[in-house]
Amino acid sequence: GPAPPPGRDSHHDLAPSLISYEETGNFLIPAEVAASVWDKVREVDGPLARCKLLPTARRQVRLPAFDETGRADGERWGGSLAVWQGTVDDGDLSALLSEPTIRAVDFELKRCVLFGPILSNDLVADAPLLSTMLDICVPGELRYALEKAMLRGNGTTQPTGIMGHAATLVVAKEGSQAASTIVAGNISEMWKRLWPASRRNAIWLAGPDSIEQIDEAAATGGWLQNVYLPQGAGGNPYPLLQGLALLPSEDCC
Repeated sequence: GPAPPPGRDSHHDLAPSLISYEETGNFLIPAEVAASVWDKVREVDGPLARCKLLPTARRQVRLPAFDETGRADGERWGGSLAVWQGTVDDGDLSALLSEPTIRAVDFELKRCVLFGPILSNDLVADAPLLSTMLDICVPGELRYALEKAMLRGNGTTQPTGIMGHAATLVVAKEGSQAASTIVAGNISEMWKRLWPASRRNAIWLAGPDSIEQIDEAAATGGWLQNVYLPQGAGGNPYPLLQGLALLPSEDCC
């Protein structure tokens, strides 16, 4: 962790892995402990655990990306094209070929700070109990804040979330479908819109009420098991929708 400000002494006798600033009564944790906390944040299955991490020492990062506008020949991967020799004549090939285009994606890092109050001197003095409580609340709260931002982040003081983003696809309800319901046609249409390359490792997120609706719809509608498999039916820890994990999320309610 950072060194104490000038004029402030640090000590470690309140609890292991805590550094106290006597003047303010606040605590910091050393860098090596922070790294172990981050590991625990990501050990629970969910959106955050499935993210690819790109460590950086900068607050702003510009990453290259393929400027892909479609999946037709000459559009994939920014204009890259693979052809079989002899199957396309030179004239047709020259019409398809263009220099692949690369775009830049700018990332500005946002800061998430966790405040975990230690409510009593007795708790501070009981290092094992304090350690257990911090082990539960700190990773749990950080995970909640980060996954909520992944879904609903405002894009200014937080990362830009999926819901409401310009790139998010919205599937319309079925013609005579009642409001606030889920039917088999919704699942089918969403599955059709999922990029095939992502079907192996994608997940579904839904609020607990929506998962209950899906359970009931699958049971009464006689959905096939390759479409929906209830939690535990085959030893699966989560319900499976089109073979992919259906994870509950508070932020989908």
